[in-house]
Amino acid sequence: MIIKVIPNLISTSELIPLSNHCIIGYVGVYNYKPNEEAALFLIKLAKDNNYPLILIGKNPTKNMINRAKQYSNIVITGEVKSVKQTLIDYKVRLMVIPIFSGSGTRFKVLEAMNYGIPIVATNKAVEGLGLIHGHDFMCSSSKLGFELNINYILQSNAMRNYLRRNARARFLRCYSFDSWRKYYET
Repeated sequence: MIIKVIPNLISTSELIPLSNHCIIGYVGVYNYKPNEEAALFLIKLAKDNNYPLILIGKNPTKNMINRAKQYSNIVITGEVKSVKQTLIDYKVRLMVIPIFSGSGTRFKVLEAMNYGIPIVATNKAVEGLGLIHGHDFMCSSSKLGFELNINYILQSNAMRNYLRRNARARFLRCYSFDSWRKYYET
């Protein structure tokens, strides 16, 4: 008997057009502690650097809301009908994923790759996906590392496009339904 393990797969979507705005995004269900921790980390990062930040997803915590409400550069959407449309509407240009604990299915990373949004993340956030730092995403593990990578990507069209192209290609090769359908047809 042959057993084949299939990774998480997502239906292929059109690329999201990248705007010239410098909007940073994060998607999560915020009553899950690692997502709340990531959101609080990003709120502090956005506050300290005046980055425009959008936190998309259901169950934002009171702590998140209280920390973000005094800053006009931070938006917390709550639950949305379409994550993709929200990313388009808010012109998200960079997905920042500072997951430091927990485990999960990495769908937020796969969605960003699918939509062609460059990623800055911890190794924990991309664990098991086979992504390469500097090729598919930029890896950071500290506040300073996130600031340096965010600034670099926001200021460099070439790097933004390089990460976008490589991550999308890896997504199409490894995590789209079409890539696995072809695998099983052979």
